[in-house]
Amino acid sequence: NHAKYVFPKNNDDTIKIKHALAFGTLQKFKEKSDLSRYFKRLNFEFDKFIITPKLDGVSCRLFYKDCKLIYATNRHDKEFGIQITSKVINIVPNKINVKKEVAIRGELLYIGKDIQTTARNKIAGLLTDSSATLEDCIFVPYEAVDVSKKCQLFTEFTDALNWLKANEFIAITRVESKDSNLDSLLEVIKPINLFITPDFK
Repeated sequence: NHAKYVFPKNNDDTIKIKHALAFGTLQKFKEKSDLSRYFKRLNFEFDKFIITPKLDGVSCRLFYKDCKLIYATNRHDKEFGIQITSKVINIVPNKINVKKEVAIRGELLYIGKDIQTTARNKIAGLLTDSSATLEDCIFVPYEAVDVSKKCQLFTEFTDALNWLKANEFIAITRVESKDSNLDSLLEVIKPINLFITPDFK
């Protein structure tokens, strides 16, 4: 009762699956005051922040159980994601070294050269094209969650990064702020130049 069919596209990935975990906000912040209002609306204290580069692709979440990949979904809407397992099966690890239920959130990125508009539009088109593959795409994770506890699999982001690498995921550089002060956070972001590693080709 948590899945329903959507408009058919001639493949098996025409099923909407109810999100087990929220995908979060799509809100964009242009000013410091926008970010400050958002934090106040959340109504809880932060002790630190994790900062990652902006990845312009399609949000995706992989679900693993008993070490095996069970399914993958995109964001789609607030309540349901569209199953895209058959699309990503060849570009993500099919097994991980943790038996518990783990959800790995990340971004599907197009790294090929055939771009008519934007890389994001390109991968969105590939996902809806039943005959297309994600051959020139990668999955870059930035979050691993213990589904049963609905909390991060690791409390330290360096541990999460090392675990992702050990399980053959592409891992990206991250930066941790020194404290939860908004001014400190902005100072950490301001001078930094982050690069995705390793070389995807």
